[in-house]
Amino acid sequence: RGAGTGGMDRNFTGVVDVASTVTSDAGGLRIAGTTSAESKYTLDNANINTPAFGTLSSTIVQEFIETIEVIEAGYDAEYGGAAGGQVRARRVGGTNNWRGTILLRVAPRIAQPRFISATDESLRVAEIADVNAQGVLQISGPIIKDKLYISLGVSPGGQRNTLIQSFYRRRDKDRSGGYEACPYENGTHDCAAGGNYIDTVQFAQQKFPTGRFDLQWSGTLDWQINQKHR
Repeated sequence: RGAGTGGMDRNFTGVVDVASTVTSDAGGLRIAGTTSAESKYTLDNANINTPAFGTLSSTIVQEFIETIEVIEAGYDAEYGGAAGGQVRARRVGGTNNWRGTILLRVAPRIAQPRFISATDESLRVAEIADVNAQGVLQISGPIIKDKLYISLGVSPGGQRNTLIQSFYRRRDKDRSGGYEACPYENGTHDCAAGGNYIDTVQFAQQKFPTGRFDLQWSGTLDWQINQKHR
């Protein structure tokens, strides 16, 4: 726990990235030279692959995970259901001692955005990320010492953006009477000898706040039969 990997969202698979044979493709992680759809992910021994594509279906913050085991190749038949690797995660469980984690991750935009638009479109749209944040609260401990344990966690997160819409119109800059001879030209040269020079002019702009909010939560209840079985 507490590995410094995974970026802002700290998905538990960020820990898998440090394995020597792990790369990535459009669907996710590639383990031992296979595609992202050929590995098996389990959480507390439950399969969390998507039935449709075979890739990972759940994103879980690292603070909700106690241990992660990555078996890259050469495993026995007891680990079936995959041609690639095996990623076995176990959630945080309670113990006889109370413990917990509380943290906040914030990634603000520091510099002002620069817009470089090589287009002749009348509507130009840009979405600027202003701040990305995630909080985690996780606590675990005993209900009945040596018998019953509980672990609870909650992780709100999200991103705030600014959507900028700019509206442009064409302008007959040299007042030659039109630009029909070159309807798509927008540069520094005439598209017809001696005339028809055009450009675009912004006449309106509007801004909207946009973003996303997500909430993860986790809860476990462990019953210990004896010291070696729970």
